[in-house]
Amino acid sequence: MPTPCEFNLGDSRIDPRGVPQVFVPAGSFLMGSTEQQVNAAFAEAQLYYPDAQLIWFSRELPKHEVRITRGFWLDQFHVTNAYYQAFIDDGGYRDDQWWTPAGLKWRHANNIKAPQDYQNFTEDPKQPRVGINWHEAEAYANWRGGRLPSEAEWEYAARGEDSRLFPWGDDYDQQRLNAHRLLGKTTPVDAYPDGKSWCGAFDMAGNMWSWCADWSVADFYAQCVRHNLVDDPVCTVPAEQRVLRGGAWSYTPVTCRSTFRYENYNNRSNAWGCRIVTAS
Repeated sequence: MPTPCEFNLGDSRIDPRGVPQVFVPAGSFLMGSTEQQVNAAFAEAQLYYPDAQLIWFSRELPKHEVRITRGFWLDQFHVTNAYYQAFIDDGGYRDDQWWTPAGLKWRHANNIKAPQDYQNFTEDPKQPRVGINWHEAEAYANWRGGRLPSEAEWEYAARGEDSRLFPWGDDYDQQRLNAHRLLGKTTPVDAYPDGKSWCGAFDMAGNMWSWCADWSVADFYAQCVRHNLVDDPVCTVPAEQRVLRGGAWSYTPVTCRSTFRYENYNNRSNAWGCRIVTAS
């Protein structure tokens, strides 16, 4: 087995739970958006959402340097129904050791014994697992021996060191992702090979939102700049919501940009899933 320094961009492996992963090396990039990009995104959003608000996009300000100081393994695909079923079959909803205290409280208070079923979304083993909130994604990550990616790690894996706006470049291309309700549901996780990011990860734009580790704080980027936090930033200050990234099958193109920051926490949806990071 190679030592960590011998891994290269896009190297692949199968993790101990049988899940394909790709390697993302340490490096730096520009995270977030410029004011011009934010204003353009807001103008585009108003075409679809008459009640669109600038704050949806100003959360991406300012564009700032981030260094990812350690390489990591990232799931090549969104966690599928098959991979998540292995967690369920192994007692994932019965074994408390995988759950955070907040997750246990939520699970017991709501008598949660399985993820939410969305019928035709959850039958195909190659479809991404939907119907899980942040607590469930975190428990699954713990069971896998990994964790949810930080918001910075996720954006770095999506954009690359050249900080592209979409995983494939700066221009939107409907042929490279599942978005805008054009197909009416999720697609198998390997359906868009031309939409891969620089590290070889599929569906970093569209198909399914991905939970991140960070708490969602609107001015976190400004705080990073103010305090010169460049290396491996992650928002650990408790807030009301957690971060979601990547857009989804039912969302508009502007939300599928690699910079867009969405949020939720306790709720479930047929557009929210996860992918996991493990140490190199």
